[in-house]
Amino acid sequence: MLSLAAPQTLSLSHTRAAAIVSAIKPRRASKQDGGSIAGDLAFAAPAAHRSDPPRGSSEKGGAPLRGSDVLHALQRATARKEKKRRRPGRKEKSDGGEEAAAHDGSGEVRPIEIRSDWGPRIEELEMQMDTNSTNSDLLSLRMELRVAMVKFIAFFMLCFSTTASTLDYADALEKSIIFFEAQRSGKLPHEQRVTWRGNSGLSDGSSQNVDLAGGYYDAGDNVKFGLPMAFTTTMLAWSVIEFGDLMKGQLQHAKAAIKWSTDYLIKAATATPDTLYVQVADPNMDHRCWERPEDMDTPRNVYKVTPQNPGSDVAAETAAALAAASIVFRDSDAGYSAKLLQTAIQVFHFADQYRGSYTDSLSSAACPFYCSYSGYHDELLWGASWLHKASANDSYMTYIETNGHTLGAEDDDYSFSWDDKRAGAKTYKVHADNYICSLVPGTPRFQSQYTPGGLLLKQTASNLQYVTSTAFLLLTYAKYLNANGGAATCGSSTLTTESLTSLAKKQVDYILGQNPAKMSYMIGFGERYPQYVHHRGSSIPSVHAHPSHVSCNEGFSYLYSSSPNPNILTGAVLGGPDNNDHFSNDRNNYQQSEPATYINAPMVGVLAFFAATPLAG
Repeated sequence: MLSLAAPQTLSLSHTRAAAIVSAIKPRRASKQDGGSIAGDLAFAAPAAHRSDPPRGSSEKGGAPLRGSDVLHALQRATARKEKKRRRPGRKEKSDGGEEAAAHDGSGEVRPIEIRSDWGPRIEELEMQMDTNSTNSDLLSLRMELRVAMVKFIAFFMLCFSTTASTLDYADALEKSIIFFEAQRSGKLPHEQRVTWRGNSGLSDGSSQNVDLAGGYYDAGDNVKFGLPMAFTTTMLAWSVIEFGDLMKGQLQHAKAAIKWSTDYLIKAATATPDTLYVQVADPNMDHRCWERPEDMDTPRNVYKVTPQNPGSDVAAETAAALAAASIVFRDSDAGYSAKLLQTAIQVFHFADQYRGSYTDSLSSAACPFYCSYSGYHDELLWGASWLHKASANDSYMTYIETNGHTLGAEDDDYSFSWDDKRAGAKTYKVHADNYICSLVPGTPRFQSQYTPGGLLLKQTASNLQYVTSTAFLLLTYAKYLNANGGAATCGSSTLTTESLTSLAKKQVDYILGQNPAKMSYMIGFGERYPQYVHHRGSSIPSVHAHPSHVSCNEGFSYLYSSSPNPNILTGAVLGGPDNNDHFSNDRNNYQQSEPATYINAPMVGVLAFFAATPLAG
């Protein structure tokens, strides 16, 4: 059993990553290790690339269930019982304390824990009641405790239980990778499987006399944003690193999806000395038009970061993407792998030497689309972790040890996204455990919300980006723990790897159709899925079927059309339902109906795992 008092480490020589990537180190335990976390996230990552509603806002009609609601019911019931039990002259805990307490016969007062043996505990509490208590007192306490227990068990089973699934995870895996072909910019290859797409953005970069053709459009528009593209690439590479041996016939397609991005990122990083090109197209102008990428006539402005206008966040994420990809290609293409790693080293040095946020340098070209809300510290740790893993150079571990405290390595953070990498770059196992425990109802560090249907809820807009990334971390951490015979430590209890896998599976199954709406949120998967996707290329007839140019303003007739999208955006995972499991099948509702590459990327690894082990969890 792992203990917070003596945190165990995952051996660097026996795991594929440290912490969750490469930096787990033992440290002295502190009083904070076992404490509870008050409040919510210090930083809220934005959904998709639009400005978001305030974190925690909910629509009228019912709030998601929190595990703390059940805990508070238990505490109230126990405190009431304690008040009746007290006698004059005895020393007791004050009524004002947050911990409810129970007497165990040893003269000590111990806290009530949410445990699997709640039934016996309730009987124990009843037996401990003062014999002078009235029958109504006993019945009242018994009723409140049992109601609380039933609520918790129902909620816990909703989040963790899985039924014999008939979902075709292998089909979902194939489709999740196909989606990236629909997002390609540049000259399409002969083996292109999304045939309704055509060449686009062939002259990107020409305004700066550089070649920036290629890469991916991030979501439903025609902009190439460097920060989410790099994160997408890192997560695709990590999916292959961890689960590539389970991908079978899809492995080469996954590697092709990675290479389509890394070819672009190499050009962006090496075209000009001391410069990283981080974006193509003016998003403000692009969003005023609704047109196919093949018809783009909006300005293809080029944006870059330099020593004078730094962007440590986007540069360090680019370094992470290139380093992770170098591992993917190490065995199959050693020359390309070496080029990726060398470029990653150079870009990381640039990110660290010239510190600053690209949001400040690019201003309105970055915000409110992909603002770096969490700053650049997390990306520096993330990039160093991946470089350590890819190069086995101990200088990157030294960098993490030296700078980790000031860069937030010990922060407890509960979101993982294109903006915030802290959950993925935990330095110590205790902090990685804290993240995992924050997801599980009934644990002391539970910080999450779930919809009535059991979906993890981080934001009401584009929430599935957090669901797919969380599912990936759950499975990956379970894999690391299995390799070391460990478990996640949550206060005085532990979470088995099976429970982590079960929670991940529940989230994936929800996305694929096992939800209150009985609808898959992956386009083209299952019998029922959204038909009105917020995606320019998918919503306008293909250039092959309708070769005439569709202008900027002409395209809006397709945005507001009542007809389903003419081109199926196979494999795209959309933003998803709201906090009450409601989904608006409305093309103009980008918060719910827009896909994004960084929603799909973690899903690739998750689906590979369940395709190979469908009964896991």
